[in-house]
Amino acid sequence: MANIILNGKTVVTQTGNDEPLIGGNVVFPAGHIINFKSNSHSTATTITSTTNGSGTSTGLEIGITPSSTSNLLLILVNIQFRFDGTGGAGFEIYDGTSVIYNDSARDANYISVTSNGSKRRHSLQTVINPSSSGSEITYTVRAFKLSGTFICQDSNNPSTISICEIKQ
Repeated sequence: MANIILNGKTVVTQTGNDEPLIGGNVVFPAGHIINFKSNSHSTATTITSTTNGSGTSTGLEIGITPSSTSNLLLILVNIQFRFDGTGGAGFEIYDGTSVIYNDSARDANYISVTSNGSKRRHSLQTVINPSSSGSEITYTVRAFKLSGTFICQDSNNPSTISICEIKQ
């Protein structure tokens, strides 16, 4: 076994021909991505909720175990949907306790639909501090509508979510 030690702390360890591992006591500088997760979902989901703040789950979710509440989480979502009717719809991200992102609170992202059968992709992103650390938090993308038929992952087209924990 080979180790690289600086000031009595193991920085890198390697056993036999295994890949070298960074020691658990290494501190990364601010701005480094220290955790990344990605997920996709392609099962068509009909949105029934008409209530902003308690939307219907789109089936798209991701779990991450943040290492510190002082770090930042960058959440990126690209969701496919079809809307039949007129009116509007929106997306929100729920962390199991509260809504941490809501389209209607950001008017520029709230979706207004004026034609029937509109198929689209919608991207949203947010940066937050995690509500806790050391245990998994599941972030769920939910949706709500004003009227009409609203289907996410229409025709089983995939939607994606990615999350990065950024060291602060």
